[in-house]
Amino acid sequence: MPACILDLGCGRGKLPGTVGLDLSPHPGVDVLADFSKGLPFASGSFARARLCHVAEHAPDLAALLGEVHRVLIPGGLIHIITPHFSSAASHTDPSHRLHLGLFSFDYFCGLAVDDFKPLGYRYQMLSRRLIFGRGGGLGVAAWANRHGRFYEQHLAWLWPALEVEVWLKAIK
Repeated sequence: MPACILDLGCGRGKLPGTVGLDLSPHPGVDVLADFSKGLPFASGSFARARLCHVAEHAPDLAALLGEVHRVLIPGGLIHIITPHFSSAASHTDPSHRLHLGLFSFDYFCGLAVDDFKPLGYRYQMLSRRLIFGRGGGLGVAAWANRHGRFYEQHLAWLWPALEVEVWLKAIK
């Protein structure tokens, strides 16, 4: 069984012991490739995938997550960290194509109210949470994570979150 971890879009911060893929030839990058054109790995090559500040750059998030699903073993895990739509970081980088929220990945788990595009793959939602800066220590983080829909609809622009963290499991 593969034990490798794919660090997709690793940039300069590749995790030790992972296979790092990036578009730019930063030190430590193992594979130079454009993930929007598919992943240059065989199916079932990885036990885990890490997408840290990558999903927001995807021209087609469904295609990207489909490719990650393909290269994961059955039951493989995907760890996603992306700026929350209320974060200034979500809007200041002109290469960000998507502004994502706490429930943006529900679609890929069959949890969304509407399925607009049939997917040939599915994930199981293991966990999701909003990450706040130092202000989250005032109890905002715990409350917002318990009442995510209310937070995003009514309070996100008053007390912006920094990031969304999601763990998904590939269902084969």
